[in-house]
Amino acid sequence: MNIFGAKKLHYSELRSLAEARLSDKPGEATISPEQKLLQELRVHQIELEMQNEALRETQIELEMSRDRYFELYNLAPVGYVTLNEKGLILEANLTTANMLDEFRSVVINQFFTNFIQPDDLGIYYEHKKQCLASEQKQSCELRILTKNGKCLWVRLETTPVKNSHGEKHLHTMLNNISEIKSLQEALQTCQNSLAAK
Repeated sequence: MNIFGAKKLHYSELRSLAEARLSDKPGEATISPEQKLLQELRVHQIELEMQNEALRETQIELEMSRDRYFELYNLAPVGYVTLNEKGLILEANLTTANMLDEFRSVVINQFFTNFIQPDDLGIYYEHKKQCLASEQKQSCELRILTKNGKCLWVRLETTPVKNSHGEKHLHTMLNNISEIKSLQEALQTCQNSLAAK
């Protein structure tokens, strides 16, 4: 907690605190105009020092918040992208970029469909349409293509949101389920093999 406590102080409260700091020693009964001006300048200096201290503490809090955001968003074990209504990628975390074997700067401002296996585009379009129409979280499974041509199965979980300008955006989580799909295929092959005997 900073010197202002849990809430920000109004100017009058700040001034009272500054005057209280200055009045450690009892004032004289009568003071000259020069002394009064000097006292006013000292009060103003203390006010500025207090404001500066509060700004330093706020800056530290903002830096800590930024670091937490970086860890939670960019280093998450799943991919996150923010899309506009047309499907343009506005934001992407590092996990998404790694998943696609691309630099994040290359991923941003591309259409999400550029990374989807062509056979699964219909799944994505239906997913996006339902999400925007229902304004509720939707999920689907589809394949994405990496830069080097590798195909990954991902589960998309998309939540529609409105930004501060009232524009609809889609917050989409990409969870790599390729291993699960491989295990399911192996299990199916095994079951088919047993059923054929």
